[in-house]
Amino acid sequence: MNGRAFQVHRSIIGPLENGLGSFLGLQHGGLRQVQEREATMREGIKTLVVDDSSVALSAMCSVVARQQNLTFVGAARNGLEALALAKTTHPDLVLLDLEMPVMGGVEATSCLARDCPDARVVVVTVHNTPRVRSLCYDFGASGFIAKESLNDELPAVVSRLFGNGE
Repeated sequence: MNGRAFQVHRSIIGPLENGLGSFLGLQHGGLRQVQEREATMREGIKTLVVDDSSVALSAMCSVVARQQNLTFVGAARNGLEALALAKTTHPDLVLLDLEMPVMGGVEATSCLARDCPDARVVVVTVHNTPRVRSLCYDFGASGFIAKESLNDELPAVVSRLFGNGE
């Protein structure tokens, strides 16, 4: 995959061992196995997933894994970790929660728009109001999905942003 390896920010490796880690294959064989598996995966829209909740992060990763045109390139627990990973993984798509510690989603959206202008940020949140949507778009978001609708709405949003995924 252009020589890029699957990356997970080091601060979430520990918590992943019990939850999302089994989904990603980190329990048996570790990160090396995941990197090898990722290297053989299909090319697609490189997707970074960001949420401070382990449950939500796992669910978002699961939705991404079911999309044939998306390739998971990393996960982060806050906006600062997302920025660091985005600079090394060069995602096409960032699925980003709003409320997170260290750096929240609005600030992270603005920073990603500035530092990674090719990445399209889609905010995924429980705060589904016109005011919040407007704020996200004002700070550079390309899309907005209510968390409870992610599974149903992600394909349409990806199609709108990327066309056929090429």
